[in-house]
Amino acid sequence: MSVMLELALALAAEGWHVFPVKPGRKSPPMIKNWQEEATTDPVKIRQMWAIAGPDGNPAIACNMLFNGQHIVVVDADVKNGARGSESLDILDLFYGEDDWMKTRTVRTPSGGLHLYFLTATPLGSLTASASHAPLGLGIDVRAGGPHGRAGYVLAPGAVTAQGNYTLAGTGEMRLLLPAIASLIVPAPRKKAQVTLLLTGADAETARQRVIEHLQHAPAAVERAGGDATTYQVACQVRDYGVSETEALDLMAEHWNPNCAPAWDYADLAEKVGNAYRYARKEVGSGVAMRTDFTPVAANDRGAVSRPAGSSRLQFERFSEIRWEQAPRPLITRWLDNGALSVIYGRPNAGKSFLALDIAYHVATGTRWYGETVEQGAVVYVAAESPGSIRRRLVGLRRYYDQPDIPLVMVSCPIDLRSRNGDTEDLIGLINTVGDAYGVPVRLIVFDTLARVIAGGDENSGQDMGALIANADHLRHRTGCHVALIHHAGKEESRGARGWSGLSAAVDTEILVKDMTATLTKQRDGETGLKVGFALEKVSLAVLDTTGFPESVPVVVHQLAASTVPDVSLTGPARELLDLLGTVMGTHGQAPPAGLDVVPDTAVVAVADWRAAFLARWELSDRKGGQQVFRRQMARLVEAEQVCEQRGYAWPARGGKVHNLASEAFGDTD
Repeated sequence: MSVMLELALALAAEGWHVFPVKPGRKSPPMIKNWQEEATTDPVKIRQMWAIAGPDGNPAIACNMLFNGQHIVVVDADVKNGARGSESLDILDLFYGEDDWMKTRTVRTPSGGLHLYFLTATPLGSLTASASHAPLGLGIDVRAGGPHGRAGYVLAPGAVTAQGNYTLAGTGEMRLLLPAIASLIVPAPRKKAQVTLLLTGADAETARQRVIEHLQHAPAAVERAGGDATTYQVACQVRDYGVSETEALDLMAEHWNPNCAPAWDYADLAEKVGNAYRYARKEVGSGVAMRTDFTPVAANDRGAVSRPAGSSRLQFERFSEIRWEQAPRPLITRWLDNGALSVIYGRPNAGKSFLALDIAYHVATGTRWYGETVEQGAVVYVAAESPGSIRRRLVGLRRYYDQPDIPLVMVSCPIDLRSRNGDTEDLIGLINTVGDAYGVPVRLIVFDTLARVIAGGDENSGQDMGALIANADHLRHRTGCHVALIHHAGKEESRGARGWSGLSAAVDTEILVKDMTATLTKQRDGETGLKVGFALEKVSLAVLDTTGFPESVPVVVHQLAASTVPDVSLTGPARELLDLLGTVMGTHGQAPPAGLDVVPDTAVVAVADWRAAFLARWELSDRKGGQQVFRRQMARLVEAEQVCEQRGYAWPARGGKVHNLASEAFGDTD
C-alpha cells in the first residue's frame, strides 16, 4: 500500500471526506465531481487511488460534514509577499482573548497556515481580493455552504514540489467564533445569464474544440498578468457554449498544469465563475450553428441581396453629412446638457461640497462664478454618507434662505452596474421629479461612483464599462447631465482612481484640490479653467451632544482663476493677481450701486488692494510703489484678468460675496 493511500484511509477513519489530486501538486483533482464523490468509504478510496495512481495527494473536501458539523478552513497565505500572517495578527488582536486560533492547524510548504474550524451552519468559500477581503488581505476561506463554491485543502502529509503539509497545532477542532463567522460574506455577484447551452453532437463538437483551444492557449504566469490571462482564457472557453462546470473541468485538466504555478482548484473555479457571470456576451456567442443563418437569395449578378432595413448599421454619404449643433451648456464652459462628467479628488478635498454648490446653482438658475446656468431640477444620489449630505443640504437651505427649490435627494442604494439594475427606475424617478416641479431635470449627481457600482471592481473594464453604459443610457433617455463623484488615483495628474478608460469615456473632468476646482478635460472645449472656494459655517439652530449649536460648512466662492490664459503676464502682474484673491477673501464686499458687474460678484476697494500690495513688499517709496501698483493693475485690466470701475476691482470671473479668508474643517468632502 502506498504512503498516500494509507494516509487517505487514516483520514477517512477520522471522519474526513477525501479524494486524490495530481501527485506532487495542489491541483487538479483526479476525479470528476469531487464535490459529490469525496468519501470516507475505504472501498471507494482504494478505487479512486487505483485510478489516480498510488502517489495522488490526499485532499479534504470542505463541503462535506465532519462528525455532523460543517467545516471551515481559514487559509492564511504568505507566499510571494501575501499578507495573510499580518491579517491573522490583526484578527487575533480583536479576538485573541477567546483563544480562537487554538484549533487544528496545518502549515503549508510556503509557511502559510490552514486553520480548521467547525460551524453549525454552512459558510461559503471565498478568495480574498483587493476589493473584497472580509478577514483581511491574504486570507481565503475554504468551505462549502450555500453562498459560495465548495473548496478543498490538501491534507497534512501531502507533498508538493515546494515541500510538505504538516500538522502544526492541536489536532482538536474548535467552533469558529460567531463574530468571525459573521464577517465571511462573499462579494456581491452579478446574476449569471440564463442561456441555452449546446447539446448532443453540437456539445461534443464544442468540447473537442475547447480542448484543442486550451492546448494552444497562453498559460497563466504569476506576477505576469496571470489573473487577466486566466479570465481571458475562461471567457474564450465560455464562448464555445460549454457549461461552467464543463469549462472548469476542461481547464483544470488540459490547461491548468501548464500554468506557473498551477491554480488551486477552488481559485480556478472562482476565475471561471467570474467569466460566466461578468462577461457581457452570451454563453456560446463564439459558436456558429447552421440554424443561426437565414437563407438569402442571390440577385442576377450572383450577389446576395439583403432586405431593406434588416440591419441596424447604416451609413451617411459624404455629401449628406450635416452640421450637428453643439449641445447647450448647462454651465457655460464647464458642463453641457446631456453630457457625462466626473468630479474627482483626494478624500476631504471638498468634492461633495463643490457638487452640492453646482446642484444648488442649477436648481436656482443663478450664475455660477459669473457663468450662465440653465435652470433645471436636480437629483442628488447620496449613496455614500447620506446623513452628511442631508445636513449639508439643510445648511444650503438656511444659508440662501430658500424654503424650496427643485433639488431632491435620493438616499437608497443604487445599482448602476448590472444590466437589470436601477437605471429604468431612475428614469421613472427623474420623470416624476420633473412633473412635481414643473421643470425638466437637468442634472443627476451620483455620490460616489464607488457606491453605485454595486460590488463591482473599479479597476475592471468590464464592470466600469457596464456602469458607463448605464450612465449613457440614463442621459440619452432623459437629456440629463450625469455627474459622477469619484476619488483621485495615486497620482492626481493621471486622473481618477481605477479603470484607465474612465477618462476617455467622460466628456468633462474636474479635479478638486486645495479648495480649487480645475477643469482638466473638456471634450471639444478649453481646459485649464479654475475656480477657488472656501467653506463657511452655517448654524443649523439645533444642539449637538455637547450643548452647542450644530453647524455645517457650505461653499462660498472665491477668486476664479483667469479663464483667458495670458502667458505674457510678467512676475509682478501675476503676483498682484494672486494677491487680489487673498484680498477678496478678507475685504470682499457687495458692489455699490452703479457698478457694471454680474450678479453675485464680490468686489474690493482698490485702496485695500493697493495697501496690501505696499505692505507685502514693504515699499519705502510710497509714491514709487503706487506707480508700480497702477502700472501692473493696468496690465491686468488690459489682459482682461481684472475689472476696475470707480475705485473698485474684482476678478474678470467673480464670486459670491463673502468675508471668510479660510478655515479648516475636518468634514470637507
